[in-house]
Amino acid sequence: MAPLPASTRRRWLIILLLAPWLLYALPSLYVGLESLWRWDRAYFTPELVARYAKPEVAFDDLVVALRTGNADAYSRVLGQRWNGTLTPQPDLKLIPTGADQVNGYWHFYQPGVFDAYFEQVNGRWVYALPDLRFSVYTGEFLREVLGGALFYYAILGAMALISWLRLQRKMQTSTRPGTPR
Repeated sequence: MAPLPASTRRRWLIILLLAPWLLYALPSLYVGLESLWRWDRAYFTPELVARYAKPEVAFDDLVVALRTGNADAYSRVLGQRWNGTLTPQPDLKLIPTGADQVNGYWHFYQPGVFDAYFEQVNGRWVYALPDLRFSVYTGEFLREVLGGALFYYAILGAMALISWLRLQRKMQTSTRPGTPR
């Protein structure tokens, strides 16, 4: 089998080295584009922007929506239309023991019980679902990609080392032109 031309080998090497970052960039690009159609303008009226000017109010309304099973109230807190059904949970007690700001999100939590994140969008606070968008914006997705990329580069490094060792052994055992056999 004839060896590949140097330009082709270089191109494949660049593609192999950039592959993990391309796999990170594509979902990140999707998340950026998705924000163009993610939010429902009906939930960003001046009245709702004024009502949800503080994340605490959005959290309280989220708890009420989950207790009553009210999908319309849940949609208002999400800032987008919710087509699912919510089962009423009248015994639900979500009392935050802490609240802090993490990467532009307000995080309400009670350790071991619940975590609720809220982000500011178009002047109001909305409940941030734990989806791909949330993972990209909080950096969780990057941490996952970094772990995978390190493993990927370790495999590439091992393959390169094995190839180099095989080439060295082949060069040592081959006869040079002009030397007797």
